[in-house]
Parts: sequence; structure tokens; C-alpha cells
Amino acid sequence: MKRGFTIRQKILLGFFALIFIFGGYGLYNIFILNQNSAIIQNIQKVVDPSFDAIKDFKLLVERSQRLTIGWIYTPQTKEEKDQLKAIQDIEYPKLKENLQNLMKNWSDTSQIAKIDSVFKDFEGFIQLQKKDVMEKILSVQDQEGEMILNMTILVEDRINPQAKNIIGKLDKIEQYKRQEKEKAQNNLLNSSRNLTIQIIVLIVIVIVIGVAVAFTLTANIVQPITYINKVISQLSKGELPEDKRTRFRRDEIGEIASSVDNLIRGLRSTSEFADAIGQGLFRKEFQPLSDKDVLGNALIRMRDNLEKVAEQDSIRNWKAEGVSKFADLLRQYSENLDELADQIISNLVKKLGANQGGLFIVTKEGEEEYLRLAACYAWDKKKYLEQKVYRGDGLTGQAWQEQASIYLTEVPNNYVTITSGLGHTNPRSILIVPLKANEQVFGVVEIASITEIEPYKREFVEQIAESIASTIFTVQNRQETERLLNESRNFAEQMKAQEELLRQNVEALQLAQEEMERNNLLTMERETILQSTHMVFRLSRKFTVNEVNELASNLLYYAPEELIGMNIAEIFSKESVFEEMKITISRNEFWSGITTVKAKGGDEVLVKITAGSLGTGMGNINKYIIFMDNINEIRLLQN
Repeated sequence: MKRGFTIRQKILLGFFALIFIFGGYGLYNIFILNQNSAIIQNIQKVVDPSFDAIKDFKLLVERSQRLTIGWIYTPQTKEEKDQLKAIQDIEYPKLKENLQNLMKNWSDTSQIAKIDSVFKDFEGFIQLQKKDVMEKILSVQDQEGEMILNMTILVEDRINPQAKNIIGKLDKIEQYKRQEKEKAQNNLLNSSRNLTIQIIVLIVIVIVIGVAVAFTLTANIVQPITYINKVISQLSKGELPEDKRTRFRRDEIGEIASSVDNLIRGLRSTSEFADAIGQGLFRKEFQPLSDKDVLGNALIRMRDNLEKVAEQDSIRNWKAEGVSKFADLLRQYSENLDELADQIISNLVKKLGANQGGLFIVTKEGEEEYLRLAACYAWDKKKYLEQKVYRGDGLTGQAWQEQASIYLTEVPNNYVTITSGLGHTNPRSILIVPLKANEQVFGVVEIASITEIEPYKREFVEQIAESIASTIFTVQNRQETERLLNESRNFAEQMKAQEELLRQNVEALQLAQEEMERNNLLTMERETILQSTHMVFRLSRKFTVNEVNELASNLLYYAPEELIGMNIAEIFSKESVFEEMKITISRNEFWSGITTVKAKGGDEVLVKITAGSLGTGMGNINKYIIFMDNINEIRLLQN
């Protein structure tokens, strides 16, 4: 028990207490007066100027609206136009600056947000004035016809509604400021009334305290002495007296009685604590009598050591049980990778006492490697269904890349959300452990919890991670082997079918080759006959000669190189016949007719012409072909 006052000091303390009460009340009155002064100052420097500035703002909006409508409908003098510009460029910025300075002392942030909204609306209104009115109506001539009709629509649909909206918002703010002013004045009046009442109450309290102090100081000291005598007698017999929670005065005698009482409580608490330790209840609260309490501190050290040993045993048993359970799971579900992943993550989340979890497995498609969500427990699976986690992407990809565990207690917002019956919340901790075996990562486990994950639980996850990775590797190898075996079987069947198809194709190809050789022979024979009996011209798209046979060169007395590059129209005697032929064969139709062509010496040769298109095959430079039969001798015989 802390040493109190002597009886003499208590008497002096009573009088000093009265002095202190009066002094304290005087300070309190000064505080109230300063508070009232602050209220008055706030009304004068903030509330009233803000109220007046908002009224000025309303008048400014109304003037701006009136001048804008006047700009549209009536001829404006330079002075009136300057007034509108002054509102936009001088008066409004000055008013805004004044209000912003006053807003620094506003206590209601919602009103600040509202006035900021009004600033934004009015600045939009100014932009509307400049862009749609002031820049379009520059003279009296602009106030006619379709322009004035458009401006009327603008006034009705935008200018008047926007101005009305701004004024309406300012009315509400003005009303709030009026109420704020009235409230401040009422607070000032109430404070003055309360001060009067408090003076009366203080007088009554001082009287009561004075009487109580007088009776207290004159009370006898027999009770604590009697108590001390009784307790010491029981302690001498080895008994612990009943704790009646007796209160003692904090004077010399009261201090002795209180120390004895504390000794009794300390002995009783020490006895109960020793019994609890014997029963294995290590969480029982115990407070030593002091830092030098030999018995109490020794019991605490014993309790801590026993508790640490018990906790270590519990952790070892917990880990051993978990390792055994997961070993059974890895053996039991080693046939199907997805089923294995489901069992691992659901049992792991439950074992850790976490809330959510996901198991990612390294998947390879060609040269591309990524993590896919193979299984999850209470996880937002949609987040991962349409995306792949690549090496280094996010926390999961980072753990994969660095092959090291990641433990976070400061989880970014919206990283993952835990859903419960009470709603949605962010996890308190995130544990990401790579599933690594032989320095190769086969997957990643991610655990989310609304509480922190203890170190021994994190060690447990890292301990079983290698076993899980080895099992995943084994299952993947088995599945890959089965897949390759099936592919091998399918490939063998396909090869057998392809061999049969190839044999059939070879036979068909041999038949086709024999037929093609026969056709080529016939074609060569026909070509030889044509070359020996007809003049043959092969032409380009522009009807210039690309190829000519020897018979044509001989009958027309041209050297072959003279005909090559010549436009075929030059040897036609009649241009109309050439044009008719040209139009016909340009439409991919055949043309035939009898006409005369000119030889090199100018002689005309009567010929029968058959012409057509060759098509547009790849690499074919010849577009048209012309066959000419010399019927000049036949005509001579007929004559």
C-alpha cells in the first residue's frame, strides 16, 4: 500500500482541498469564458462572413444568368459585356478565394463538399456561357434567325436549369449557415445559463464536502488496529484469514493494516497458483507481490518452463499428426491429379485453421510454362479461371520465380476477399509456399486467413511441401506416360491407316501417270500437226506477239525476231476485223472468221482465223492464241 498522509496532514489537506476546489472552479470559469469568446469570434470571423459570401454568390449567379440572357436577346453595350466578363474573370475568382479561405475554418466537411460542388457547377456554367453564347453571338446580326432559335433552346434546356440548380444548392448551404449561426448563439446563451447554475451547485458541494471532511478527520482509529491484531493471530497458527476486502484509511495505521491485508491476498493467490500449476492449468493469471517476491517469481518461472515444454509437445504432436495425415492423402489420391489437389488444399486449410486456400500446379503448353489453379477451398475461383499466372506475375508468380516462401501480414486491398456470414473482409495474413523438390518448383500453395498464421504452422506447410511436390511430379509423370502410351497407340493405328492410304494413292498415282503420259503424247502429236499446218501466234494481254511458229514466219516473210513484240493488229488488213476479234476473245470466248493479213512485202494473204483465250495460269505470260490457215491457194483454185 502506498504511504498516505498523517492525520495532521489530512486536516491540512481538507482545507487545501477547499482552496483547490475554489481555484479549480475559477479556472473552469475562465475556460468557459474563453470558450464563449471563441464562439463569438467564430460567429464574427467565420459564420457571418461565410453567410454573407454565400448570399453574394447567389447574387453573382443571378447577375451572370441575367447578363447571359441579355447577351442572347438584346443588343449589349460594351459596359454590359464587360460586366459579364468581370464576373467570370474577376468577381467569381475573388469570391471563390474568399470562400475557400473561410472554408478552412468550417467544421462540417459535408458543407465543404457541397460548396466545392457548387464551384464546379458554376465553372461549368461559365464554360457554357463562353463557348455556346459569348463565342457565337458576337454582333447584332447573330441575334436573328436560326441562331436565336437555337439560343432559346439553350436558355430553356441548359442555362436556366443550371442556374436554378446552382442557386438551389446555395439556398441549402445558406439555410445551413443560418442554422449554424443560430446554434452558435444558442450555445452562447446556454453556456451563460449553465455557468450561473454551476455557481449555485458549487456552493452546495462545498458545504457538503466541508461537513464530510470534518466527520472523516474526527473518526477513530480502532477498527484497523483490531483487524491487524486478529489477522496476525491467525497467521501465527498457519491459517489464511478470509479476504473481506476491507478498506483502510491511508494514514500510518491504515498503511500497516493494508500491508497485512496484501500479504494475506498474496499468500492466497500464491497457493491457488501452485495448485493450478499442479493441475496443468498454465494460463491462470498470477501477479507476484513485487519484483522481489522470491516465491511468486519462482512459481512464474516454473509455470513458464512447464508451459513451454507442453506447448512444444503439442506442436510436435500437431506436426506429426499432420505429416501422417497428408502422407495418407498423398498415397490414397495419387491416381488423379485434380482430385489429389482438392484433397490437399481442403485438408491443409482446415489443418491450419485458415479461411481460404488455392493450389496452383505448373503447367506446360509447348514452350510456355504457367501456373493454373488446380484446386481451391472457399476461394474466388473465377478470378483465375480465365487467366494464367506466369513466372514473376504477382505474389504467386514471384514465389514461383524465387523458389521461396512469402508471408504477408499487410495484405493489399482487394487482393482476395474472405466471405463469411457477417459479410466480406480482407485477410489478415497471406502465406504462399512453392512446392519444390530437387530444386524444381511443381506448384504453389496460397493460404489466406483472417488471423496471423503461427510460425510453426508455416514451418509445417514448408515441411510437407516437398512431399506434395514429389507426389505431383509422380502423378504428372504417370499421367504423361499414359498420355504418351495412348498417343503411341493412336499413332500406330494412324500410321497403319496412312500406309494403306499411301499404297492406294501410289497405285492411283501410277495409273494417273500412265494416263498423263498418253495424254502428253497425244498433245505433242497434235501440237506437231498444228505447227506444220497452221500459223500459230501466242499473244500477251496487250495483243503483242510473244511466240510465233516457223510456218507463220515463212508465209508472211518475217523473221521470227521481227514478229516477236509486234502488235498483232499491224498484220491485219482490216482494223474492224481485229477489233471484233479482240472484243470477243477478251470475254474469254472463241472467235473465227476469214480475212486478209499483210505480209512483209505488202502482199495480202487470205486466211481463216481461229482465236481464243489461254487463261491466267501461274507463270503463263501468254494470254491469247491465234491459229491462221492459208486459204489463198484454195481461193485461187475456186476462181
